[in-house]
Amino acid sequence: MPSTPTCMTTRNVSTPMECHMKIQSAIAAMVLGAVLVSPAFAQNSQQTKMADCNKQAGDKKGDERKAFMKSCLSSAPAN
Repeated sequence: MPSTPTCMTTRNVSTPMECHMKIQSAIAAMVLGAVLVSPAFAQNSQQTKMADCNKQAGDKKGDERKAFMKSCLSSAPAN
């Protein structure tokens, strides 16, 4: 007797095609979730970096502040 694939053992799945489609749907949902969540983390990280650079800039003004902020924001994030 051939072994039955794991996803075929549930009562809700009756054909190999349905099993394959359920797996594809689950993978698509995970990928979509990751894509939607990634920008939120990136934006939060950038906002944190901007706040840190602003604190470090202190009383600098004009071109000096602009140059400092450019340098600070382009550097690697501190962990």
